[in-house]
Amino acid sequence: MILTPWGTEYFNGHLLALTVIGDGTATGKIVGKTAFMTLRDQRTPWIPISEIVTEDSETHAEEKLSKRHPRYYVSSYDTTTAIGVQVGRCIPRYTPPDDQRPQGILWLLDQWSNSWAAIHHQPDQPGPYRVRQYGPRRLFDEVSAAYRTWNTPGASPSHQTASKPNSRDPRPLPDEQMSR
Repeated sequence: MILTPWGTEYFNGHLLALTVIGDGTATGKIVGKTAFMTLRDQRTPWIPISEIVTEDSETHAEEKLSKRHPRYYVSSYDTTTAIGVQVGRCIPRYTPPDDQRPQGILWLLDQWSNSWAAIHHQPDQPGPYRVRQYGPRRLFDEVSAAYRTWNTPGASPSHQTASKPNSRDPRPLPDEQMSR
């Protein structure tokens, strides 16, 4: 049995219990919440939003409306777990409204592909909510689809199968190598 901290870029705070199988794989599930500090060389680099959301990308961003308030995508442990497992390399960041900017913005960022999405909301105002996204990935579409999949009756984000032969890299596996 292996008990280890585990996380995704979307949410890093899980305790994973794995049972090793003779073929080099391990299966298990998330057994709880935890808070461990990752080693520096295992941390996702912090890139300023301004380096991902450029003037050019703002000009060419796709725009749409969403009925769902952005808080639904980040408001609970189960939600962030489910989305993080299904949508790899997506970092959520929230910019709250303030005196200079009356809108709150939930940013969904993939700094590796320079893709981004921004879901705008006004405090105490009902939707629809303005969504802008740019890049080879449509992060809002991916996160929204993951939320809908998780919100389907009977869905559970907690069981993982992992295989990483011949590797000492303890970071999470890419999304395409994980199965629920």
